Amino acid sequence: SRALIICGGVHPTLSPEQMIAIEGMDAVCVGEGEEPLFDLCHGLEQGKDISNIANLWVKKDEKVHRNPLRPLVEDLDSLPFPDREVFPFRDSFDLRFMRRGVFMASRGCPFNCAYCCNHALKGLYKGNKYVRLRSVENLLEEVETVVRNFPEMEYVVFHDDLLPMNKQWFEDFATQYRRRVGLPFEMNCHPNLMDREVAQLAKYAGCSLVRFGIESGNDHIRRKVLDRHTSTRRIIDAFALCHEAGITTLSYNMIGLPFERRTHILDT
Repeated sequence: SRALIICGGVHPTLSPEQMIAIEGMDAVCVGEGEEPLFDLCHGLEQGKDISNIANLWVKKDEKVHRNPLRPLVEDLDSLPFPDREVFPFRDSFDLRFMRRGVFMASRGCPFNCAYCCNHALKGLYKGNKYVRLRSVENLLEEVETVVRNFPEMEYVVFHDDLLPMNKQWFEDFATQYRRRVGLPFEMNCHPNLMDREVAQLAKYAGCSLVRFGIESGNDHIRRKVLDRHTSTRRIIDAFALCHEAGITTLSYNMIGLPFERRTHILDT
């Protein structure tokens, strides 16, 4: 018998009808996948009925079973570390060529930018705690494990939407990371979250690059089209504080936005 085909992620979560209609697609995972995928593998292994697993839409005998959403995993520390051996991490582009390890310290984002999936995902999980942070201890234990298993790793990437979301957490992270890991790292930040203290903490921890979502250099486009509420002054200051601390900066920009004219692009 052929392998079961399932897909998950943001697109299937927000457009499950479109995905389950694709020929050859057996199941779609709506929302976070750790628990449903575990239940699915367990069910397949034991030859059980898999059509009633929460978070999964399952196609069976021409019928689609649309199961309800389970609540979000609130305690991220309860999840095991990602298995970096399912696909050989040693042969990956990340490790072999970039010599880097990639990690996530949190899930969710407090902002509601118009072009992002966040507000739609929040809408699915009304009443759930959407923004969640792992404990510094749990995160660093994972980083240490990967560093130990892959000594060729020279660089760390945190792919969180915003690593310094919680200043107290970030302060704790900076102190511990420097002592326990000490490798240079990069992170994402929002201009509104960058102040001198955060810049200095990041530098102290070993941050070599901060990536900011700017999107547009035009105030009107940012506020009215993108729903990004940050002033031009604040953006300029955020970059200046990083430079003052000796941290390289990267800016994410969008060109060709709705209602954007050439002058707006030049503002960017």
